Amino acid sequence: MIPVNFISTEFIDKNYKELVVKDIGIMGMKPLGGGRIKDARISLKYINQYEKIIPVIGMQSREELAQNLKFINTSGHLNDKDRRIISSINYVKKDKYQKKYSILKKKIDKLGFISTGSVMKVYKTCGNPGCLCHKDKSKRHGPYNIWTRKVKSRTITRTLTDEQAKLAQKCIDNMRKAKVILKQMKDLSAQYIESYENNFSVDKNREKV
Repeated sequence: MIPVNFISTEFIDKNYKELVVKDIGIMGMKPLGGGRIKDARISLKYINQYEKIIPVIGMQSREELAQNLKFINTSGHLNDKDRRIISSINYVKKDKYQKKYSILKKKIDKLGFISTGSVMKVYKTCGNPGCLCHKDKSKRHGPYNIWTRKVKSRTITRTLTDEQAKLAQKCIDNMRKAKVILKQMKDLSAQYIESYENNFSVDKNREKV
């Protein structure tokens, strides 16, 4: 069984014709999109385009059974009005993707400067062998703000003032936040790409196969 509805069309658009050629029937689950589709009539009309698909609908009463049987037997096929309704439902979904992406872009814009690496406070020994720093760790000199980062596979180290260290750490924190946001943007973009043609447009010339 696979989900079959006009929101989740990826599998059907890609595989239906091949299944028909091989004479393989399909049991279509979630025809109402797991509750996201409120108009059962249009959903069943959409499924009626496909002779090899039998919708499997969850029902909790005899009344729901009778209603669904009535829809299946009388719903017919999609007309232009139905297609416009489906398009409007899916364009709302498209708009949600764009709004979520815009929110993520604004978060990126607010971050400011970014940087890789790490900043640490380090205590060091000096070049004087007779200095106490060589015998007693508590007597070591510092602290020094050491900024370390990779540039073309080379480790670059710089000693920073306190103010520079604060700025560098803020930039490093911004980079971490940016990576999280960019991953969210990438995942959202992948969902948008996979759904773009399938879910955001309706082929008015689709023929019953």
